[in-house]
Amino acid sequence: MPHRFYGWTKYLGERSYNSALELQRQLVRYRLNGSVRDTFLYLTHPDIITVGRDDDEAMYQNSGQVEVVKISRGGNVTYHGPGQLVIYPIIDLRRRGRDLRLFIRNLEEGVIRALAHYDLKCNRHPDHIGV
Repeated sequence: MPHRFYGWTKYLGERSYNSALELQRQLVRYRLNGSVRDTFLYLTHPDIITVGRDDDEAMYQNSGQVEVVKISRGGNVTYHGPGQLVIYPIIDLRRRGRDLRLFIRNLEEGVIRALAHYDLKCNRHPDHIGV
């Protein structure tokens, strides 16, 4: 039987990274106490580079024209910009076996299938998260 999503989705338009991060933190608190359902936030950001805990400054050269924000997530460097749709899931993984890797692989599979519907071919990279 296919999984069904009984949560919320919200398109926020363009929003600054810090504003979106604060909203995510608030929604995580609400999700943990059961005040909201699983939620997917869809939005875009102005030009920004986020740098995770595995920061490797050699991965990016910044002329000062793009905001750089150091954040607490794992990983390295990610660029976000206008026109790039970003999706932030606020999900209670306790209901999904607490398997983050499986959850991410399922998200990737959903993207691959959705794009195939439009005859756009994509795939996973074995060493990196994403499509």
